[in-house]
Amino acid sequence: MIMVDSSVWIDYFNGYETPETTKLDLWLGIQPISIGDIILTEVIQGFRNDSD
Repeated sequence: MIMVDSSVWIDYFNGYETPETTKLDLWLGIQPISIGDIILTEVIQGFRNDSD
């Protein structure tokens, strides 16, 4: 299981292409990925619109 940091999730959702976001994209649906409650809170706070 892999834990992904909030900075990687934020870059991923904003469409930035980095080595970390590329690996995350490859692992989604294949590799178990965990996210901590603090990381989830940081990622959710980063969205500008409620619909996102």
